[in-house]
Amino acid sequence: MARSIRNAVSKTKEFMLEVAGVLWCCCGLCILSTILCIDKDYLKRRAPRGHKQEQYTPRWPPVPSPRQRALTLPLSAPTNIQKTLDQSQSALMWKLPLEIRQVIYKQALGHTKIHLTGDLEGLYGIRCSENHTCRHRVFSDQFELELKISTPLLRTCRQIYSEAVEFLYTANEFSIAPSRNHSALPFLPFFLISQRINQIRFLHVSWPVSSWSLTVMHESVFDHWLYPWGIIQHMSGLKNLFVELWPMESTTHVRGAWLRNESVLLEVVKKVTAPTNFTVILPVLECSTDVDMGDSHCILKLPERVEENS
Repeated sequence: MARSIRNAVSKTKEFMLEVAGVLWCCCGLCILSTILCIDKDYLKRRAPRGHKQEQYTPRWPPVPSPRQRALTLPLSAPTNIQKTLDQSQSALMWKLPLEIRQVIYKQALGHTKIHLTGDLEGLYGIRCSENHTCRHRVFSDQFELELKISTPLLRTCRQIYSEAVEFLYTANEFSIAPSRNHSALPFLPFFLISQRINQIRFLHVSWPVSSWSLTVMHESVFDHWLYPWGIIQHMSGLKNLFVELWPMESTTHVRGAWLRNESVLLEVVKKVTAPTNFTVILPVLECSTDVDMGDSHCILKLPERVEENS
């Protein structure tokens, strides 16, 4: 009897060891496959405990490489791929002084209200249909016309380009608003050199806000507020700036987010000191306009009251 019990126990142990071996082989293969297939980039992105998560970086278009051929004068040195010919044979150049030529350039390239749109592919300009100052919140085809600006003038020669290109920016009114789910403002530094951005004198920005976009506790979200204002801050040539913040969702949610974070949100606005005519339309009627804006010329205004249908 005792011998039969010992044999049963021995066989049971052998069976259990065989089962454990089979399970170990299967589980081991699964664990090994998981380790080999795991995303190594994910491990790099994942922050260890006690450390701050890496800051979110949005997808931006690549910065263009420097041109091989300079567009403006003076040239650093003549090369085989670029040269500037003497324009003394042109009546425009030798009969008219620079001041008169500048009047012609301004008339040909300026006096236009331009809807500026953009995405990862590039920037696009469309003429606004309004006869007065553009105040469109969202761009659509019904508000846009063909952009009739004499840009071929800039392609005649390097000297005319050098004298005239600034009027494409200084003599026009630019408006930026959402179009096809994009705003052109974050893309300006990727498609325009800083010299051209700083030549913009008049800018109107239609800026939709939500309770999510006004959240300052999450850096990845707050960057969507800080980065565009940082671009405006460095536009040293701005003279007239009009920014309309408007709720793209329930005003109740936007009101709560703005009132909780108002002081932090306005800190970056105070750093915009270049424009002498600077107005910000706040998103909801409960916002405060009695705020010290420091060295900025910014004037805070409440939105127009909209009567609700009963």
